[in-house]
Amino acid sequence: MRHEVMATAWMLRREWTTWLLLLAALAVLAYLVLPLPPDTLRIAKGQPNSGIAAMAERYAAELAKEGIQVEYVDSRGAPDNLGLVSEGKADLGFSQAGLPVVKEVESLGSVAYQPLWLFHRATVTPGTTLGTALQGKRVAIGTPGSGTHRMVSRLLAHLSPEIRSSLQTLELSNADMLQAMQSGAVDAAFLSTSYQSGHVQALLRDPAVQLWKFANMEGYARLDPNEHPVVMQAGSAALEPPLPAQDVHMAASTMTLVVRPELHSATKYLLLDISQRLAGDELDPFTEAEDFPALAKDGLEHGKVARRYYDNGLPMAWNYLPYWLATLIDSAWLGLLALVGLLFPIIKSLPNNRSLYYSALESDRYHDLLELEAELSHARSRAELLALLKRVHALQARLRSMWLPSGKKQPFGTLLTATMELESKIRQTLSR
Repeated sequence: MRHEVMATAWMLRREWTTWLLLLAALAVLAYLVLPLPPDTLRIAKGQPNSGIAAMAERYAAELAKEGIQVEYVDSRGAPDNLGLVSEGKADLGFSQAGLPVVKEVESLGSVAYQPLWLFHRATVTPGTTLGTALQGKRVAIGTPGSGTHRMVSRLLAHLSPEIRSSLQTLELSNADMLQAMQSGAVDAAFLSTSYQSGHVQALLRDPAVQLWKFANMEGYARLDPNEHPVVMQAGSAALEPPLPAQDVHMAASTMTLVVRPELHSATKYLLLDISQRLAGDELDPFTEAEDFPALAKDGLEHGKVARRYYDNGLPMAWNYLPYWLATLIDSAWLGLLALVGLLFPIIKSLPNNRSLYYSALESDRYHDLLELEAELSHARSRAELLALLKRVHALQARLRSMWLPSGKKQPFGTLLTATMELESKIRQTLSR
């Protein structure tokens, strides 16, 4: 091994320009075939203080730890996020299961629940059926194109035509809805968002606002495969006084992480890893530790990276190397193996490093021998002869330490014999 290292180092010094050009060519090829992941990502953020915005900020904080900058793209909500990613105006965003399928969008799975909340004031009588309670009331149902508007429209479709016609529905943004609820401009407001939403937190803690306790939401969830029955248990938001005071049943869709299909595979793995970390770090009242991330049945395309992640987890080297390098090795190892198989016969046909190294050393030792023989012809004193004899012994020691490749025994023996003959001449001269 020592001789192999020495031979390789010698070859690199001898042919450094060739190796430098080869490495440069390989670097250019790798950059063209396997480009590095981006250092900036555009995230569709959703409405201010929404659950989607809160989730986008949490992902941005994790991405910053990997040196990735984030640019936010404003949107009206989940459906708008799908359009922004599909049109290439955003690299990733958070959508909602059950939305119409769009092209040029890839799903990395669901990451959180988005319950359908119904907040109401005292003008809405609790304990009655939903239709009876809302009949003739002013109800905020979200803006067109938002996930709230979509969910509420499907829910209200199950009410009788008479009740639907009596509702005074207002299409308000989340911010306008919050202001209207706090001022009493509306009697009730629907909101489809996660527990982390700033609007949800504000309304939960408003003493003038109550949280509607849905009935038969398990049955409603069965009518839509994208809805899941969830329960917010008493005291899960606050223990004293308990908030909510009683268990609240709701239906929830799932928030889905969507990306552009052409996004770098290393970035997709990183986003999936972030999803796993965030799911374990902070649980909301509706979520169990193993619920997310999950491969959602949302009708969107699930790319190769997502399928491999949910089947096998992260690449093996993920815990030991930077995320982009671990993904590069994982995705390119088969190609590298094929390249080695292609280059192996070529490499075998090239001169052996150690044989070339031996030939160079042999040539140097012959030069040393000729130099010593020339100095012997000019030596006159005993001190000069003893110095020459010492140098001959050093030359013999260097020869005996050399690695001897096959086919070189005869020239090596000739060279060693010549040094021994030179030693004999020096000793004869000394004896005279």
